[in-house]
Amino acid sequence: NDTENIKLASYLFPIIKTEYYNRSDFRDNNQNARMMKRVSSVAYFDRYFSYSISKNDIADGLFTSVAEKTVVTGQDIATVLQSPNQLDRFLEKITDNPNRIANKYDLCSELILFLEKQNWSYEKNNLVSIKIQSALYAINKALLNEPIVSKKNLATYLKIAKNLTSLQALTYSIRSVHLINHDESDVTKRTLNEDDYSKYKEEITRIIQDKMKKDKLPVAEYGDISRELYKYHSMFSGSSEEINRYMKKRVKTSDKAVDFISQFLNGWTGVGDGITHRSDLLDNNFAVYEFWFANDFDASYLYNLIVQSKKYAKYKNIPLEKIERFDRISEIIGKEDINREGNEQNKEFRRVIAQQFIYIFDLKKSDKKS
Repeated sequence: NDTENIKLASYLFPIIKTEYYNRSDFRDNNQNARMMKRVSSVAYFDRYFSYSISKNDIADGLFTSVAEKTVVTGQDIATVLQSPNQLDRFLEKITDNPNRIANKYDLCSELILFLEKQNWSYEKNNLVSIKIQSALYAINKALLNEPIVSKKNLATYLKIAKNLTSLQALTYSIRSVHLINHDESDVTKRTLNEDDYSKYKEEITRIIQDKMKKDKLPVAEYGDISRELYKYHSMFSGSSEEINRYMKKRVKTSDKAVDFISQFLNGWTGVGDGITHRSDLLDNNFAVYEFWFANDFDASYLYNLIVQSKKYAKYKNIPLEKIERFDRISEIIGKEDINREGNEQNKEFRRVIAQQFIYIFDLKKSDKKS
């Protein structure tokens, strides 16, 4: 009868109980089903009916052969991970089997360094923005597995940071470590003890300073996560002196000053068209916060550069109602693409941001006086 059929099917697919009986307590735990290799697991369902392993899957034996190695190399990772579609399965296996990984420190660090070298293209930052973030999350979960060996975790994080070549990947790696180890994070989820986290911050500060010596930090990279390196340097070193010295060395003209400010603007993407536009600085509280407070840039230096230019000097003490905004420009003169990604160095875009920055700076200056 139907009841017996439902009962039988529920043994294979526990979620059926949830739908049939409307009982949330029957809901299947996907990770447990995956670890038990049950047919109800999305990871194993196809295997039961195709008697094969799909090209997006990874054979358990193949993963185990690498996981059991005491020394893991990039070539070992390449043997298992042959396409970007396999990465999610690889990360699931790391998360599901931390105790079966003989050298999780090697495996985790070599995985990140391997990923950075691939040409799997997803968006302008390649797989960095999607794939490395996912991998870093899985790695932190693996390193958190008891017992925590803080010094080995520290060595793993520093090996990754010192060997990454792209600023985006470096930024994501720093962010992932900071989010779970800073002073206000959940103590039970930290992977470093207090002393080792202090050592991590000291080493990261040195790495960022080395990038500055080589003029690597961004001064006009729009929508680029690597702008956060300024923030981490100020946060970890406790001083903004180095980043301001770097900024003044790289930014020497009014237009360069506007460009430097613009890289802290967030963007928004239209529904359906996938086109990214930059937001107004006046409406972008996060950009203003990140620029002034998180990084503690010398805004007066940029302000003076901008207002010394004839084309921008006339905007000093500009009233709020006279300031141009991207949305108003679109409505009035139909220039819908003035703030489109890629147009940040056009004269119209720079003019709008210069006006808004001058207004905000003048406002802050008057607030200090009062």
